[in-house]
Amino acid sequence: MNKIFEIALGIVTSIGGFLDVGAIATAAEAGSIYSFQLIWAIVLEAIYKVNLKVANQMK
Repeated sequence: MNKIFEIALGIVTSIGGFLDVGAIATAAEAGSIYSFQLIWAIVLEAIYKVNLKVANQMK
């Protein structure tokens, strides 16, 4: 059980470095209200962030 806690803490820490606290709280609240109805927005955001990251590396 301790190993699972360490892995979960690592995942949360890696997400926390990428997103701010407000975004995580807002996403959790929206997920609790809308369930999987907004999954398209997550996919679209991921594609946008990858493209933005690639564009910044090409400079």
